[in-house]
Amino acid sequence: MSIGSSDIVNILHLTDLHFKTTRQYDQNIVLKALLDDVSSISKMYGHPDLIVFSGDLVHSADDERIYDKLYDNFIE
Repeated sequence: MSIGSSDIVNILHLTDLHFKTTRQYDQNIVLKALLDDVSSISKMYGHPDLIVFSGDLVHSADDERIYDKLYDNFIE
């Protein structure tokens, strides 16, 4: 059985971001670089069919709005 290009599934797995609002400036640089890399890779190999984020999105909920900030600035 031959495998055609339609049988390929691109999966992006991310974990352990540990975002913390007190380090937000440095972390935003890293997040921007990650998103730029994903964009570049997507142009070469196609967009991920599935993105799995398997844990530790934040270091601690040190800011009650941190999840909203991360959703707006990263996850979406």
